Amino acid sequence: NLLVKTVLGSLGRLDGNLIYGRREVTSNYASFASFTKIDIDTVGATPRYILDRKLFGFDNKLTVGFDFYQDKLDKDTFADRSQAARTYEADLKRQTMGLYARDEFSVLKDLILARTSSWPWAPGRKGPTSTAARRTSGRGRRSSTPRRSTRGRPGRGR
Repeated sequence: NLLVKTVLGSLGRLDGNLIYGRREVTSNYASFASFTKIDIDTVGATPRYILDRKLFGFDNKLTVGFDFYQDKLDKDTFADRSQAARTYEADLKRQTMGLYARDEFSVLKDLILARTSSWPWAPGRKGPTSTAARRTSGRGRRSSTPRRSTRGRPGRGR
């Protein structure tokens, strides 16, 4: 993580974090027939503007920011502990963004009234993630690729 701060004098300050993370997980549990390798990469940026000044003689802190995260998950499932024969793979990608504002108004020395509003957004998605998966084994199992429902369409199912 990299933190950047810029002081703008009486106009407040700009802060920003640049984020990168990588996690690798391998599981070999013969009792559960679970032989998987998972890689997760996360990239993000969180710029924010902070104005800390008195309002009507009381301390007040206004923070407005934007969060951006992009996650990529690669999962490989194998037939046995040696992880030589891959039976399934999945690639998931998620991009999320959000705008937020928070105001902290100090009524007393030990009493702060705070109000926060946020507007999350995940472009191009109706659900929390977008997935694409396929089975690489020729064992006659059904594919894990999502199918469109034909229910409720005229002439296509019930």
